[in-house]
Amino acid sequence: MPEDAAEVTASMTLLEAVQLRGECEDALRARDARAGCCLLCDHLFDSIEHVAGLYGLDLKQLLKECNQQGAGVFGQHHSFQKK
Repeated sequence: MPEDAAEVTASMTLLEAVQLRGECEDALRARDARAGCCLLCDHLFDSIEHVAGLYGLDLKQLLKECNQQGAGVFGQHHSFQKK
């Protein structure tokens, strides 16, 4: 990861995480079925740590996936695209 790229942390809200690192959107959406809801729809302003605890998600793995280098928030496959 480049030195200037900030990392997603457990205390960030889902919104902050997705804005910072687009990879986090994919990581969260992959966990919707286990949670039984759309995490971004229902918990946009909750912290990643809170959401992981609420649904028994592996916080360490979720943060790892959020911080993997990839397309980023303005990549073509993300719904939070800059217009």
